[in-house]
Amino acid sequence: MKCFALLFLFFSSQVLAAPFPVTSSSILTDPSFGLFYRGHGFSLKTVGTDWVLAPDENLSSPMSYKYISKSKSLSKSAELSLKMDQVSSKQNLDSYAKKWMKEYPQFGFEILGTKPLKMGGSNALLVDLYQKNKNQQVRQLIFHKGSKIVILTCTDERASFKKTLTQCNQMMSNFNWL
Repeated sequence: MKCFALLFLFFSSQVLAAPFPVTSSSILTDPSFGLFYRGHGFSLKTVGTDWVLAPDENLSSPMSYKYISKSKSLSKSAELSLKMDQVSSKQNLDSYAKKWMKEYPQFGFEILGTKPLKMGGSNALLVDLYQKNKNQQVRQLIFHKGSKIVILTCTDERASFKKTLTQCNQMMSNFNWL
């Protein structure tokens, strides 16, 4: 009888296991743990946040991802996007950001402020923007390490941005270089 019980316990644990490692319910492929970004050298966890990875066929690059609110607590226009970029290992964060910030006014953005930070295991730059044409407020957090750049962009209508910003900051604080 003891042998039967041990045999039963052994096979029951095998039934619950994934058929192949790193498939189905593995935390390595679960978007909420953000470990599928490991190949790019970072992780971004959504556990404990209001954000969920969303499929988006309209993204311009396979190096871009979009997150939307999984509850009704944020407005329908609230979104957070992630974009990865490669730069020369000699290029620093300031020169990368200045290049883009020169172009923001052409797209109707007003720069509200910038702030350099140490976050996620490296240097980062926080950029707050307002776009009059769409009445949207934007927060970007640009991370740089070696030749890799990761940009997290939080966007919402100006009237509801304050509430969205709390959720965005929580998500942005979950970014870590490996």
